[in-house]
Amino acid sequence: AAAGSAVGYMVSSAISFGLSPSLKWEPVAVAFHYLSMAASLVFFCLLSSVVIQGIRRYGLDGWLVLPAVALLAIPPIQNEPWFLHLSPTWFVFGGAITMPEIANLVFALVVALLLLRRLLLSVRRQRLIELDAKRAQLQSDFVAAVSHEFRTPLTALRSITDLLVHDRIGDEARRRQSYVFLDRETNRLHRLVEDLLDFGRMDSGRKQYRFETFDVFQSVRAAITDIGEQVEAGGFEIETDLVPVSASIHADEEAVRRAIRNLIDNAMRYSPQCRTVWVDGKVDHHRVSISIRDRGIGVDASEQRAIFQKFFRGAAAKRAGIKGTGIGLAMVQQISEAMGGEVQLRSELGVGSTFTILLPLAKE
Repeated sequence: AAAGSAVGYMVSSAISFGLSPSLKWEPVAVAFHYLSMAASLVFFCLLSSVVIQGIRRYGLDGWLVLPAVALLAIPPIQNEPWFLHLSPTWFVFGGAITMPEIANLVFALVVALLLLRRLLLSVRRQRLIELDAKRAQLQSDFVAAVSHEFRTPLTALRSITDLLVHDRIGDEARRRQSYVFLDRETNRLHRLVEDLLDFGRMDSGRKQYRFETFDVFQSVRAAITDIGEQVEAGGFEIETDLVPVSASIHADEEAVRRAIRNLIDNAMRYSPQCRTVWVDGKVDHHRVSISIRDRGIGVDASEQRAIFQKFFRGAAAKRAGIKGTGIGLAMVQQISEAMGGEVQLRSELGVGSTFTILLPLAKE
């Protein structure tokens, strides 16, 4: 900007010097005249280089240099006689407005707009930084949760396997009980790995569904059977109320069963006091409704939309120290939408939650 001011002043001085009627063309005066013009040209080239590099490096922000230079260059130029007689004057509401004043206003407006854009970009950049930090924290929590989910059954499996390998379980009844335990925990790990792999495919859009027509209430009963050992081990009881007895939908049966299992698992996980989970089903307005209800810790109203985001876990669950991966409800929502339906939540903090999957009935 200082260079621009110097350029403007030197150019105006050189031009007025050249147009002055009292100029005596002596060798020293001529040399000074051309030296001033050369210096002005050098400053102009340097200034142009700075402006061009600023525009290339910073985009529109680089244009901030140009208006600032022009604003400082106009004052020494606009006072010269050669400039004033070329500058028209307008009279608006009794006041005189000249071309330099209009130019000043235009340049000031451009600077203000560019500075405003720079401010908005800075605010947006700060928000992106905060979102990245939040996403990184969620991913860190997810890794820690998955590690815990794997570590607990693996530790138990390793202990039982070590006892069996070294023949430290002499009682046949206890040995058979150990085999049952190994089978249950192995199936649990298998389901966890499959859920993680399937969620990765769903999240990236690579999941391939196999659509077929089947009885959805029969699949609900099968999902309850799949998770039966986990229900029994946790001391829970599942009460079902499926009316009518059957209802056909056109969807991926395994995906629907996985969504039901995830909701039942969530109901048990977040219901430490009440040991009953209710599973209801009905047909209403060409849609089948499957509800999983519990009397657990519930979800705060401010978190009920975010609870379906991947890796998100509610504040109440964190305070209660309840472990989880944070992908179960995200998977349920993705499956429901892929089947042409939706998932709804009704919940009250400290009272309980009801998750409802709505799926369209199969066309006859």
